[in-house]
Amino acid sequence: MPVRFPYLRLVSAGVLMLLACSVAAAQTPFGHPAWQLGGQGETVTFPSGNPAVLDELVADEVEQDQQLAARLYLPQGQGPHPVVVFMPGSGGVRPDADPQQASLLLDAGIGALVVDPFTPRGVEDTISDQTKISWATSVYDAFAAYQFLEEHDAVDGDRIGVIGFSRGGYVAVQAAMRQLADPLLGEDTGFAAAYGAYPWCGAQFRRPEVGDTQVRIAIGDQDNWVSPIKCQAWEQAIGLLNEGQSSLWLVPGAHHAFDRGQVDVQEVPAATKATRFPIWYINGQAEFRDYRDGDYEGSVSDRDRMRQVMESGLAERGASFGSTPELARRFREDMVGFFSETLQ
Repeated sequence: MPVRFPYLRLVSAGVLMLLACSVAAAQTPFGHPAWQLGGQGETVTFPSGNPAVLDELVADEVEQDQQLAARLYLPQGQGPHPVVVFMPGSGGVRPDADPQQASLLLDAGIGALVVDPFTPRGVEDTISDQTKISWATSVYDAFAAYQFLEEHDAVDGDRIGVIGFSRGGYVAVQAAMRQLADPLLGEDTGFAAAYGAYPWCGAQFRRPEVGDTQVRIAIGDQDNWVSPIKCQAWEQAIGLLNEGQSSLWLVPGAHHAFDRGQVDVQEVPAATKATRFPIWYINGQAEFRDYRDGDYEGSVSDRDRMRQVMESGLAERGASFGSTPELARRFREDMVGFFSETLQ
């Protein structure tokens, strides 16, 4: 029988904390000095799973057979504190960016949980092949991180947010969807705020119901790795169905990963992108619509969908990423402002 999220609510916080303290920093990327933040933070683990398709999330039939590592930072004081979950992009966690952003949140009285979903699965990155880890797995990881934090004595379960970058940006926005959150976490339970930083917006629920979650999407108008136009469509759909629950920051002159001010704009020839491919629309049962015949199909793997993209002739290689110190400063200001407003 699969281990489900409602069952986890019966597990004591003490057992979860024992699991959290069982991983050595040497087995994760968190041994880099940048993660220490002057002695703050601890490396933790929590259980997740490896669902192949979103259908498994909707049916709440995911076996929790995977341990993930993360770096947890909490503000000073007893709490309970608000905390933001960080979900990485295709390159994994970033010691040159994530610790600094976590530090800014700490200064604002908000904690951070930076999740490493790649190393425990033996994956270095997904830049050239996004199917190395299923998109459903990445979304499930965000819910697993939420569940871990909700059971933590020093965390306020009503003030948990999520931010994701690129691939992780898609994860952050999808984790706001009630079609997924309700069966896994329960009705009216879930992330209070979700920030998608330059997300992939190529797969969207036809009715993007986000309940009380505040959603923000930030993307540059020069982004050629993911599609700003698809992200505009996603935010517009969320806003129309959930009035006042979404916002879009379309950043003039910004490329992909514009939060990384220390990285000049550069080319990534191996990057796989499908900005010209139509949006995959998803119905309430997590079935994906094939635009060629209009039919919704369930249990279609990422590799099967990627095969359709490649056969369409609309997939391409090569993209750019990078930024300037000023654009990165503006991003950090926007991120901290969003979570200060939604989690405080």
